[in-house]
Amino acid sequence: MRKDLYRIVLLDDHPIVIEGIVKRLAGIPDVQVLGTYTTARDLIQALATSTEKIDLAIVDFSLGPQEVDGVNLLRALKLRYPETAVLVLSSHFNPATVALTLQAGVNGFLSKTQGPDDLIDAIDQIARGRTYLPATMREQLDELSGAPPVRNVVPGQVAEALSPREHEVLRCTLDGMSTSDISAKFSRAMSTISTQKKSAYQKLGIRSDAELFKIRNLLEKP
Repeated sequence: MRKDLYRIVLLDDHPIVIEGIVKRLAGIPDVQVLGTYTTARDLIQALATSTEKIDLAIVDFSLGPQEVDGVNLLRALKLRYPETAVLVLSSHFNPATVALTLQAGVNGFLSKTQGPDDLIDAIDQIARGRTYLPATMREQLDELSGAPPVRNVVPGQVAEALSPREHEVLRCTLDGMSTSDISAKFSRAMSTISTQKKSAYQKLGIRSDAELFKIRNLLEKP
């Protein structure tokens, strides 16, 4: 860890998660938790008004259905506060979501299934100017980047092939949202969301989230 004080803020919509992190970091002498927040708005306001340099924001990727999408929040943080490193903490631990957050400029990604010592390791790596990812996720990202091209995707025809709701479901999937997250966001049954996602995949000739991630640019409307 750095010799000078390392100042951290936390964002998670589950108070019990925040409490656990704060307790674990309390025993680290060169780390100080400046604030904890349960909404993105409160975090951004704190960053905007802080009189002290904030070194790291630990951010939950998937907040409540009324909150800003994870990727948009990360992009906003990196754009407005480039000197503050960002560590994503999430239960959505898959190659497509992790790759998407890295493209948004984050400095690390930690799964909520990892242990407290991994959190300390992640903070230490980021404090040293490195990007933190578990070794297993690095291997999966390497496999994703080397995956063969997807089939039957014609540039310029993707949006036309999908219904508005199918396109909506895929966009949310690319933002790292789970089927249950999308269901809650749009007040539609999980079975409906799953059916729309499956239909969209069949139309595009793809079979997995990894293949969806590879054609994400084709799904973005000008």
